Amino acid sequence: MANCLLTDPMLPIEGGDATCSSASLPQVLAHLSSGMVTAFPGLAPHQRQAWHQFLVQLGAIALNRGGLDTPPEDEDAWRDLLLALAPEPGWCLVVEDLRQPAFFQPPIKEGSLKGFNRIADKPDGIDVLITAKNHDVKAFRLGAADPHHWVYALITLQTQQGFLGRGNYGIARMNGGFASRVLVDLVPSADWGERFRRGLRLASAKRNDQLALPLRFRPEDGLALLWTREWDGAESLSFDDLDPLFIEICRRVRLTRDDAGGVMAWGKPTEAARVAAKDLKGVVGDLWTPVRKKEPAALTVGPGGFRYELVADILTDPEIDPPPALSNLPEDPPGRMLLHLSVLVRGQGTTDGLYERWLPLTRETRRRLFRREDRLTIHAIAKTMIEDCREGAKKALRIALLSLVQGGPEGDRLDFKDKRVGEAGEALDRHIDDFFFKHLWLIVEAGGDDPVRTAWQRELYVTADDVFNDWSIRLTPPSQRRERAHALAELTFTRILFKRLALLGQSIARSEEEA
Repeated sequence: MANCLLTDPMLPIEGGDATCSSASLPQVLAHLSSGMVTAFPGLAPHQRQAWHQFLVQLGAIALNRGGLDTPPEDEDAWRDLLLALAPEPGWCLVVEDLRQPAFFQPPIKEGSLKGFNRIADKPDGIDVLITAKNHDVKAFRLGAADPHHWVYALITLQTQQGFLGRGNYGIARMNGGFASRVLVDLVPSADWGERFRRGLRLASAKRNDQLALPLRFRPEDGLALLWTREWDGAESLSFDDLDPLFIEICRRVRLTRDDAGGVMAWGKPTEAARVAAKDLKGVVGDLWTPVRKKEPAALTVGPGGFRYELVADILTDPEIDPPPALSNLPEDPPGRMLLHLSVLVRGQGTTDGLYERWLPLTRETRRRLFRREDRLTIHAIAKTMIEDCREGAKKALRIALLSLVQGGPEGDRLDFKDKRVGEAGEALDRHIDDFFFKHLWLIVEAGGDDPVRTAWQRELYVTADDVFNDWSIRLTPPSQRRERAHALAELTFTRILFKRLALLGQSIARSEEEA
């Protein structure tokens, strides 16, 4: 056995003094419990979500099995808890006896790699990133790989990956093979330790709710670490065999060492997914995943990421069940907390972007969001604001700029298939994202008073006007109709915008009358 996470200090960490050192997995858990970890050097941005979710699930499972209410701050105590979950080989990166488990690598009953293919000799070769064009993040970019690189790559692969061709199935906690695992969390701060400790409290508080799900999880001794059980690639596990917080694997992989001591990864396609979850569409009781009620299905995030429309729906839409992580806990601080959203968007053979967002929430806002009647009211306000954007600012901008580039055609003869103005709308959306929630919370706290809503419409108008003026300079109308095009574009922009932003129009009219 080599590189044992229980004893070997292979995970780089930074503490409060910003000095970097290495720790074993029990030491990491102990330091997180005592608040002594500020960063994990060597952890790639797209791996942060998987690492956090793994630590919380692992810690919560260990505390539950150990009968503990609070996490110990002693590494020996954590080591004993982990050993109770899996034997020592299950915590090692390389185990020569293939009949034994290795870290995130299930045992091979035959004790042979017959039928396995060599898939990588660097950890980024097994990671979830798909870099077909090889220009965003280079494939096989690591010149030299340390053990922690393999640790993070294995966790990310086994807990985040989706379908990638025949015999390469994805995880249970997503809606289909081309979806992504989402994290929507409420945290005291961005501090690793505070997020970890709240995650443990959350898992404990929600365990009975998970056990009450129709999935019929096993309450006492369900399989928790799926890499500890043999997998022939043909059989799938059912949920009544599993712990509610089960840490899954989706691929048959195994690490070995070559003659020079380097690590190689081997893989073999499977005939079935590790967990029989295809028909559940990701609705498996995950702590961090919102669920769309109608299908029902786990939330899937598209290439646009967490734009204000989607975040507003996650927080307020009655057709979306917020994840357990958005619950108020008795130990939560009385002041501001942060909404944390993260996802690596996957497509059909593509990676469509890493998206992460942090949004501050006051205690009063949280209280309202978690009461059904208030949530419905906030949803109605948010929808009205989104319509202000869609039918007011964005519509006015698009039609006005189309009129500009097409020379101010008569009547309704605009060519709406013209793609020259599309980027202007995207630019406006990015600006709106910066202030949408500030105004939403102000309107909610003011009870929807007209002056506060007028302030929202005024900032929306000013922002749209700035974008319109900027793109009016960038875009070129037909030379022989230049003056007409500019005049009609400006008139069209103002007419559409003020028709939708009625409160702002009334406010301006009153001001003009008083003047």
